[in-house]
Formats: sequence, structure tokens, C-alpha cells
Amino acid sequence: MKRIALLALLVFTAVSAAAQSSSSSQAKVSVRRQSNNTVEFFVEDKTYPGTSTVWLYLKNLSNCTENERPFRREVQSDKERILTLRPADASRPVGFSYAYRFFNGRLLSSVDSTYIYCMPVAAGKEVRVVRYDPKPDEIDKRIRESIIFTFQGEKGDTVFAMRRGKVVRVGDDDTYKRTGQGIKISENAAGIQIEHPDGTMARYSCLDHSGMMVAPGDEVFPGTPLAFMGSYDDKKYGVRVEIGWYGIKINDDGSERPAPVKHFAPVFATAEGNMVLETRNTYTAVVSEELVTKEMSKKEIKARAGNKK
Repeated sequence: MKRIALLALLVFTAVSAAAQSSSSSQAKVSVRRQSNNTVEFFVEDKTYPGTSTVWLYLKNLSNCTENERPFRREVQSDKERILTLRPADASRPVGFSYAYRFFNGRLLSSVDSTYIYCMPVAAGKEVRVVRYDPKPDEIDKRIRESIIFTFQGEKGDTVFAMRRGKVVRVGDDDTYKRTGQGIKISENAAGIQIEHPDGTMARYSCLDHSGMMVAPGDEVFPGTPLAFMGSYDDKKYGVRVEIGWYGIKINDDGSERPAPVKHFAPVFATAEGNMVLETRNTYTAVVSEELVTKEMSKKEIKARAGNKK
């Protein structure tokens, strides 16, 4: 199983009177000096639609009220301010150098693995589930290095969102491309990645490339159509889903870095009750109003009720 790709950028920049410019196709940190000698750090060229994590490392500080230490910030949008340095003596400028690193996603120490998800198929549909999960985590047997659920169906079946979130990636499905086992990949196979409000990620793979119904940046809710089921061999159709999060790993020097993604087996809503799905069993999907509105604000719930009239 290929882990979700890490997209990181490390740039060291020395700053004296003005920041040296650096060119990059990815997001970067820029500096703006103000007339009152404060220094603002902000994000530029952020195109990733989800949450990005940025580490800002300050060095060689002089005439500054901050200490030399790493700052970790989550940013949602371009031009967002990360940090402001203030001078100890307002009549003199702040001296500093800095480095930064970007990561697409949030870093979490733990997640609520009891949250109830909808199955990614139409309400009332009976579906057979095949589950793959290797060695369990020592702390929680439902947490694994990789857990994949395959919901089997027919060509033309619609795949639905399991939880509220923002679409952060729509593209080719490269699940098997590096196995070297000669497995045939349909040219129509595609994948979608969605970031949930709590920072967990859902990856939907084995989708029909010609039937995509969402784009990066779209907001989805339980029951939102995403795509049609696809096939890896043009014979068996279904959708594969994984739910996981990026952890935090502490280096020997005390600095942080993203840990490999961990997956967990969520609780799904079924006609048979809320449960963790077992492999090679058949379940009936349910989508209730409570599940759809669970992560909505009062304003969103009111607007939804008005649209139904």
C-alpha cells in the first residue's frame, strides 16, 4: 500500500536589511518589514486547498522579544500571516535569519476513532465488504499502518462521501503502480482525497475517471456524490477507502517531523447498527439526517432546512 505522498519544501534564507528572494512552484514564506520595525511572516503561493502545516525556524535573533525556537502553524489560505516579530528597542530593526518547511495536511497526536461514518454507497444499498489490515498497533488494535476497505458493487454505482470534508485531491489512482507484480491498471481508475474537520484524511480509490463529480476545494457532506465505482481489471467493480491521519515524530534534536500516516477502522452506520465492519460480510448502508448535519453549524442547518421547503 502506498502511503499518501508527503509534499514538503525546505528553504533556508538569510535576512539582513531585506529578505533574499527564492523562486518555487510551491508555497513559500515571505517577510514584510513594517515602519514600526516589526517583521511579519506570511504565506505566499499556497494553492493546496486543504490545511498546510508550516514550520518556521528562527536563528540569529537580535533586538527581538522572541526566543530562537521553531514555530509550527496551520494555515488555510494564501497570504495568511504566520508570525510577527517585535523589536525590544522600537527605534532599531530586528535582526534574524530563518528557515521554513511546508507539509500538506495537519499533524495530530490522536484522533477520535469512535466517530460514526456513513458507508460510501447509496442509502439502502446492500454491499459486501472486503477488509485488509496488517499488523495491529500495540495501543489500539483498530489502528494499523494500513487499513483498506473495499465496498464491492456494479459498474455505474455511485460513490458517496462518508463524512463532511474538503476535497484536496482529485487525480489518477496510483495504488498499484509500484508493486512490480504486473497487475493491470485500468486507464480509467482515479482517486479522491478528502480532509475532514478534525484533520483526518479519507482516500477513495478505484474510481471511474470519467465519472468524477467533485473538484479540489469542493465542500462535501455525508451522502454527497463523488464519482462512479471503478475497476482495476475491468471486471470487478467497487471503491476502496482508507481513513487515517499524520502523526508527529520527535527527532533526536527535539525538532518535529511528520510521522508515517496511520489508518484506523472507523465505526460505520449500517441498518444492522453502528459497528466496525468485518471482512467478507454484507451490510446495508444508512444515511440519517443526524449524520448529515452532525458537523454543520447552526446557520448551515437552518439553510439546509430552508432549501428543503
